[in-house]
Amino acid sequence: MVYLTKDSAIVYGISAGGLTAIEFAAQFPDKIEKLVLASAISKKGLDENEKINKTAQIVFHPNAERFTWGMVRLFSKFFPKLIAKSFYPQFSTKPSHELKQKDSDELVLALNKYHSKKRFLNDIDQSISSDTIAKIKCPCLIVHSGNDNSVSFMHALHAKDMIEHSTLTELDNAWGHLFWIGKDSIQSIKKTLEFVQD
Repeated sequence: MVYLTKDSAIVYGISAGGLTAIEFAAQFPDKIEKLVLASAISKKGLDENEKINKTAQIVFHPNAERFTWGMVRLFSKFFPKLIAKSFYPQFSTKPSHELKQKDSDELVLALNKYHSKKRFLNDIDQSISSDTIAKIKCPCLIVHSGNDNSVSFMHALHAKDMIEHSTLTELDNAWGHLFWIGKDSIQSIKKTLEFVQD
């Protein structure tokens, strides 16, 4: 915060970045005005023996991730709907729905901005104790989909149990983990803005 020349901030932790946001809010309580945990991991997320972890260690290794995202961007450019349909089951437990062109475009737009370097592996390798998350004293909004197929809803329940001044909003949206895509996104955006502006 010293480097940002700000007295306080609202921290938004999303997905695997939730652990970093939680750690920051716990360690610097006087600097954090509010905390938002969006589809966020709130405890050690992936066991090192889990298939998804092993896959991530390969495709998001610093020597390979540029190629990984490059291929995703290339296929997204020529086959946006195919990419959207391929990614959908990774994010949602709901049966594959009839994708709208707007949904595909939003997903492709997001994918085209991704370039993780070492940050993604740092996030999934991070661990956090219950003592740490219990230190958070600022108001916290937890927004999580019951249909999330990337980060279990159990993480939202854990955060709600451990953070004293927290509110949990459960979403029932088509895109699950990516609740900012599609027509269902309006509810989550509205809830977040109300919390931030209150």
